[in-house]
Amino acid sequence: MLRATSAHFKFDELQGATFADRVQWAQGVGLQYMTVADLPVRATVPEWEHLFELLNTIGERVKAEGMQLGLHTQNDLWRSIDGLSVMERLLAAVDAQNCRIQLDLSTTQSMQVDPVGFLRRRAARCFSVHLRDAPTPATPGGYVFSVPLGEGVLDLPGILAAARSGGITNFVVEMQTQPPADPFDALRRSALYIRGLP
Repeated sequence: MLRATSAHFKFDELQGATFADRVQWAQGVGLQYMTVADLPVRATVPEWEHLFELLNTIGERVKAEGMQLGLHTQNDLWRSIDGLSVMERLLAAVDAQNCRIQLDLSTTQSMQVDPVGFLRRRAARCFSVHLRDAPTPATPGGYVFSVPLGEGVLDLPGILAAARSGGITNFVVEMQTQPPADPFDALRRSALYIRGLP
């Protein structure tokens, strides 16, 4: 049976007048997580801290509706400000009951963050991993197009082991290939790769 556990929402949708409508839709399809996919980028620590307060508030409202707020990772969360990454600041400031992380491997790869190390430290704060694979990006911070799982440079067996040992059970194969590559063929090859893992 096909079941939707999470869906992406724009940050602005979960504030103001649209909140109730989005909650009604999410409950209607049986979501567990309402996941923010476009957290606004801030420049300074105080600006980020204000945003983290908003995440706590939104997370409390989502929790009161019987679901949990999620946050899909994006490149800017891995940037360092005053010697500490935005992600670590977020995890310290936002209550784990108010927001959990959906780790997209393309963002860790693009920003040269070790996903295995992050998952070993922080898997308890994550509810899902977006499985991607790609060659090493030429420019850090740039967009990373997908290749079939196992055909890039990521240590997928190590990533899966770290995620599973941390209690993560939700994995999504995200396939955004660079044209003219066929994403459906890439998904087929990825499925064969996953089935062949121990």
